[in-house]
Amino acid sequence: MEVQKHPHDEFFRRYFGHPELLASLLEFSLPHDLTATLDLSTLEIEHGTHIDEHLREHFSDLAATVALAGGADPEETSTPVQGPEHVPATDRAAKCDARVYILVEHKSYKDPWALLQLLRYMVQVWSEQRKAQPAEPLVPIIPLLVYHGASRSVGTSFAELFRPDLPKLLYAYLPGFTAELLNLTALSDAEIPQAPAPLSAAIWAMKYARTETEKTLAALDRLAATVGNALVEHEGFDILKLYIVQASPYEPSEFIDMVNRVLQTATLKEEAVGTAEKLIEQGKREGFQEGAARGRREGKREGFQEGAARGRREGSREARLEMADRMLKRGFDPAEAAELTGLSEAELRELQDPKQS
Repeated sequence: MEVQKHPHDEFFRRYFGHPELLASLLEFSLPHDLTATLDLSTLEIEHGTHIDEHLREHFSDLAATVALAGGADPEETSTPVQGPEHVPATDRAAKCDARVYILVEHKSYKDPWALLQLLRYMVQVWSEQRKAQPAEPLVPIIPLLVYHGASRSVGTSFAELFRPDLPKLLYAYLPGFTAELLNLTALSDAEIPQAPAPLSAAIWAMKYARTETEKTLAALDRLAATVGNALVEHEGFDILKLYIVQASPYEPSEFIDMVNRVLQTATLKEEAVGTAEKLIEQGKREGFQEGAARGRREGKREGFQEGAARGRREGSREARLEMADRMLKRGFDPAEAAELTGLSEAELRELQDPKQS
C-alpha cells in the first residue's frame, strides 16, 4: 500500500480514470443542454502526452474524448461546419460526426492561475492534433474545473485574469474561454447525488474527508445500507478508502476509533479498519528504516568528527587531508568538510582538482 505524496490529486486521477466514473462525474457536473449533445457512452480516457511529464506530479488532469450525440448525415459530412452565429448548436451536433475533447482539472486548493494552466493544456492538445492530423479542423475542448478548496468562490472566465480597467478595444485581442465548474465547497449536502453510489461516495469524500471525516464515514454508511456490498465491491473502492484515511487529519489509530464508533455496516467497517491498520504497519516499517538510516548517518558523521579531531590533535596535515578527501567522496558539503577538518577552502579545492596545485 503506497502512501501518496499528493493524496487529493492521486485519488482524483486514479478514481475517475475509470470511464464509467468519469462519465457519471461529467453528467453531474456539466449543464444538461451540454450533456445532451454528448454521447457519454462513447467516452474514452485519453492517455496522450499533452501534459508535460515533469508536471504530472503536481497536476491531476484527466482527459477524454466523447462522440457527439446523433448520427452523422452522409450528405453533410463533407460540408464545412458553420460558426455558431449561423447554425444552432443542436442542429450542428446532429450533422457533425466528430468527437469532443474534455479536459478535467482538479484543484484541492484555490489556484488563481488554474485557467491559464487549462489554456496551456488546451494548446498542447491542439498542437498534438495539428501534428497528427494537419488537414483536420481543431477538435473542440470542454474544460471542467473540479474544486474543493477552502474558499467558496472560484473564477471560471479566462478574461478575469486580465486587468478589469483595460480599454474595451483591447478585449478583441485577448484569448477567452469559460470553464465549467464543479465547486464542491459551495455544494450543499442536499445537492450531492445519491446515485450512482461510487460518484456519491467520491463527492462526500472530497468535500469532507479532510475537514469532517466523521460526516464522510456516515454518508458512506448510508450508501452501503442502500446498495449493500456493491459499494465495497466496486473496482474503485480500494482507492477511495485509502484516500479517506490519508486525507483525514486523524492518526490511523484515531481513525480506527472513529470508524468503530460511526460505521454500522460490517463489511464497510472491516475495509476501513483494515486500511488504517495497514498504514500503521507501514508507518512502523518506514519509521524503523528511517531511524536506522538516521543512526547510520549520525554515526558516520560522528566517526568523521572523531577522526578529524584526532588529526588536529596529532597535528598531521596529511591525516586531515585524507579525512577531508574521504568526506568529499562520500558527498559531504565542502564547507562542512572544511569546518570539521580545519582545512582551508583552497586546500579542499586542491583535493577536488589536483591539477590546480
